[in-house]
Amino acid sequence: MIGKRLSDKLLGGEVLQFYQWPQMDVKLLLEETRRRIDELAEGWTIQEKQDCLEETMACFKYGGSLMVYLKPPTMR
Repeated sequence: MIGKRLSDKLLGGEVLQFYQWPQMDVKLLLEETRRRIDELAEGWTIQEKQDCLEETMACFKYGGSLMVYLKPPTMR
């Protein structure tokens, strides 16, 4: 969503290649992504898992703030 908002504001809505996804079932893509993340995290220590959790929460917090900032102005 952030990429789309920036694209709309800065590039006239042009979709960058980075955001172009192959035509496939999103559920399969999600399952494969989960599998890879789980595989990656298998060898993590408890501290590494906790650090990842904290960073993930910060990403959602600040990503949400960024979306509010990028929101189009309301008409009055």
